[in-house]
Amino acid sequence: NVLFGGLSKLMTSVSFFGLIIGGGLFNNIYFKTIDIGQWPILNLQLFQFFVPGLLYLAKSRIADVAGKETSKTLYGMVSLVTLFAWLTLEVRHLFYPMGGPGPASDWEWYAYSAAWLLYSVAMLGFGVKADVRRLRLLGVGLLGLVVLKVFLFDMNHLEGMARALSFMGLGIVLIAMGYLYQYFRHQQRLALTSEPDHDQSNQFTLK
Repeated sequence: NVLFGGLSKLMTSVSFFGLIIGGGLFNNIYFKTIDIGQWPILNLQLFQFFVPGLLYLAKSRIADVAGKETSKTLYGMVSLVTLFAWLTLEVRHLFYPMGGPGPASDWEWYAYSAAWLLYSVAMLGFGVKADVRRLRLLGVGLLGLVVLKVFLFDMNHLEGMARALSFMGLGIVLIAMGYLYQYFRHQQRLALTSEPDHDQSNQFTLK
């Protein structure tokens, strides 16, 4: 517990530095023109958002091991929101490398939809595989919001290839998610049905 407590405090300090002191919340490309580096992913936002997001995810795991349900949920939510912000800002960085309050093009709006779809799929897939109900629900909720964005915004505002790709991408993701969900659930059922046989074989061996 002492080790977990010290490690958790260290993670909190590093995360606080990235999000607050390092300027993640107030010194990012949505609010001002700022040179965070020309490379995608390998730039300042990696330390402002991505690293703190992973640290909060690790803190959630530590809280889970320590049996602190409230802290586990809180750190998990902070991690998901921070990683979502990082993904969104990375999309912005692709179209505005130096930042600034410029208008979003059709392709930028499409990129947001694609990135958020992949994020919701990752949440749902991990939630199903790890059997974490809250994560599954959050993944489904985010997917629902992205579906609304595609039908209410993309279909009305995007034009040409961006509009077609947005609709096609949504359909492909929904179909793939259905197959993945069934696959993971099938694997879980197989694991549950094989456990009793495994226990019985061990008992027989011990006897």
